[in-house]
Amino acid sequence: MAIADATSFPVKGQAFRTSGVITSSATSNPITAVLDTLRAQVSVDGGAFNTSASNPVQVSGNSGYWYVDLSPSEMNGNTVLLRVTAANAGAVEFAKEINPMDLSEPTGRYDTQTVVRFEQLFVQFYAVLLNYYNFAVGGTSTIYKKDSSTPMLSHTYSAGENGSNRGKAS
Repeated sequence: MAIADATSFPVKGQAFRTSGVITSSATSNPITAVLDTLRAQVSVDGGAFNTSASNPVQVSGNSGYWYVDLSPSEMNGNTVLLRVTAANAGAVEFAKEINPMDLSEPTGRYDTQTVVRFEQLFVQFYAVLLNYYNFAVGGTSTIYKKDSSTPMLSHTYSAGENGSNRGKAS
């Protein structure tokens, strides 16, 4: 997976790049040597730990920092546990819980929800900005359904003496 394919937050069923640091049990500081036999294991929704599809990669320089690319199948759960180990003497196991966001669309939810998809939130926010303008000067704002032609919500506004909304829903 290239870094361009990674999301900035964990998404259920999508590849994800995460990182961490292996520390020394003696100093609690990052190990400043080449990390020996760097390995990652993944547990999905409380299942057994399995070796990750890709090995962690140490960041250049002897910093103790690493990154690992988790596959879509490894990210296909509500809770993903990751543990990364190194064979260096005194290396402390790194453990991380990842809770991927589920962006799938449940069947039948569209007509019962105000915000169906994240993208629609921006459309509705834009409509709110238009409404703000319409409060002062009057006009009509319409939010359309998924087919882009059927109105989901339409509201007509007229400016009052003080410029506030005196309109009615149409």
